[in-house]
Amino acid sequence: MARRSVVLALAGALVALVVVVALVLPGGPLAPDAEPDPGSDAAPTAPADPQPAPESAAPDPAQDPGVDPELQAQRDAAFAQIVRRDPADPYAMGDVDAPVVMVVFADYRCGYCARHEAEVAPAIAEYVADGVLRVEWRDFARVTEQSPAIAAAARAAGLQGRFWEYHDRLYADFATQPQMDDAYLRQVATDLGLDVAAFDADRASAEVVSAVHADAAIGEAIGVSGTPAFLVNGWPIAGAQPLEVFRAVIEAEYTRATGPTTT
Repeated sequence: MARRSVVLALAGALVALVVVVALVLPGGPLAPDAEPDPGSDAAPTAPADPQPAPESAAPDPAQDPGVDPELQAQRDAAFAQIVRRDPADPYAMGDVDAPVVMVVFADYRCGYCARHEAEVAPAIAEYVADGVLRVEWRDFARVTEQSPAIAAAARAAGLQGRFWEYHDRLYADFATQPQMDDAYLRQVATDLGLDVAAFDADRASAEVVSAVHADAAIGEAIGVSGTPAFLVNGWPIAGAQPLEVFRAVIEAEYTRATGPTTT
């Protein structure tokens, strides 16, 4: 009965998200304009020169002074249904009450996600360290047939408090590890000092597997169709955008949340 209640609650949440998707995504669906074929089980390769998503996919709130306050309030309410702000969330980093929250939908076998992690994420982490930004991870495991199992492994590492270390290792090995098979996933767990028996049990558990699929279902409900995709306080950024795009949205949202700085 409890499990059925959880399923019904998730279904209700997805219906609500579909209703508010237009409010959260003013620039349209979160769909990068180039992405490895999710129907292929071939190992993706890191793109040599990824094409940026259309400019409209990364609106700059600082350049949109005409946003209606009522519409903004509705968008904020819609985004509140997506963010968790759970202090015990092992798949988030940053202060739980940070003024800006970035929700990330990504896949460990996505070349554009790997590019983002290598080139942009380290600078974004500075906002996390300063208390400006909180980052919440969502699995959108669609790129290869291996993707759901890899996502489950990272989640299992999170249950031992090592999600971000496992996440970072997966992306660090992206180019050199074309097949992230079971032996590789267990080796990473060993290297990180995890209890491998518990890791194996957790990644195969119904709780972890269903959580991976639930994240993807939420992403699809709000219009995510490719990775990486981001929501920054409700503003969408699609694809492997340059750091400047993230800075503009994060800083504009920080100003909106805290008020303009006066001298």
